[in-house]
Amino acid sequence: RLRPRTSRCLSTMSDAKIFVGHLSHTTTTESMTNYFAQYGEVVDCFVLPKRGFGFVTFQHADIAQSLLHDTHQIDGSVVDLKKSEPK
Repeated sequence: RLRPRTSRCLSTMSDAKIFVGHLSHTTTTESMTNYFAQYGEVVDCFVLPKRGFGFVTFQHADIAQSLLHDTHQIDGSVVDLKKSEPK
């Protein structure tokens, strides 16, 4: 039987998800997943190439949060990482 998600569980998931902006129009979900997999287990990733941004979710929130303070380059573009804010 499934248990309902608690607010703590939702908070942890949102902390594990980061916004990735300024992506190259050639960046794919696969290339972004491959890039971020070097830092930890990626559980979800998607790219909107025509919009130039995407999201990546890690298994562990501490990995996602640690990446926010570093510079990252994917497919030749320096990207902008931010904590993902729920709608």
